[in-house]
Amino acid sequence: MTTQTQPPIISLRQVIHRYPHSGQNAALAGLTLDIGPGEFVAVAGANGSGKSTLARLLNGLLLPAAGEVLVDGASTARAENLDRIRETVGMVFQNPDSQIVAGSVGDDIAFGLENLGLPPDEIERRLRAAAERFGVGELLEKEPHWLSGGQKQRTVLAGVVAMAPRVLVLDEPTSMLDPRSQLEFHDLVRSLWHAGTTVVYVTHLMEEVAVAPRMLALADGALAFDGAPRDFFTRDDLLKKTGLVPPLAMRLSRALAAAGGPQEPALTLEELVERVCA
Repeated sequence: MTTQTQPPIISLRQVIHRYPHSGQNAALAGLTLDIGPGEFVAVAGANGSGKSTLARLLNGLLLPAAGEVLVDGASTARAENLDRIRETVGMVFQNPDSQIVAGSVGDDIAFGLENLGLPPDEIERRLRAAAERFGVGELLEKEPHWLSGGQKQRTVLAGVVAMAPRVLVLDEPTSMLDPRSQLEFHDLVRSLWHAGTTVVYVTHLMEEVAVAPRMLALADGALAFDGAPRDFFTRDDLLKKTGLVPPLAMRLSRALAAAGGPQEPALTLEELVERVCA
């Protein structure tokens, strides 16, 4: 999905970030990377590796102590750029309750659109389209506290996507959802990617990482790996360095290989089934 001839939509150059009272320990320590328009990038790492810090740097919620974060060529360090940057980069967080601010689903989806200063008819058009797209069209009058976790997260996603960001950053958005809702949410995000949205997907679920075209693995605030997930999960040195474990399918395929089964490691359960059946 990456368009190689286009300049990156997100660039980090030697970015360092420290939290107050952390002493000399940096949450991010000299991070440099580019993300092109239309990419789907999964970000993984153990707790404290810096992945949530990275997510918040991408639309100016946090500012680097050193280095530079550029969004479509605009630096997050310049206050006059922040409105445009936050229109370009939409954020979805782990807990939907932290992003739901209105008394009804419809009002919550409309909130960001109203802040953009759009005319009422355009707000109504985008609100309806986003609500139907993400399966909350029949819930517009509902109070958010009556919704399930999956419905709340779809409401947040609808509100963010209604503002038409070019980049969608998701910080462990499925960690509070049941397995079925996790799959549904991930399918919705992938549909946005296929429609051209750049996606940066922070997750602790290796099954989600496994299906991403590109993976970033962080360890102690530094970039330990940038490449295809298959290349990462077949390297024991990287797994040890980052504290991550392969997805279930790869662990099963390794056990089967040790027992004389297919030797090629499978990254997903679908791959594993195909190789066992073959």
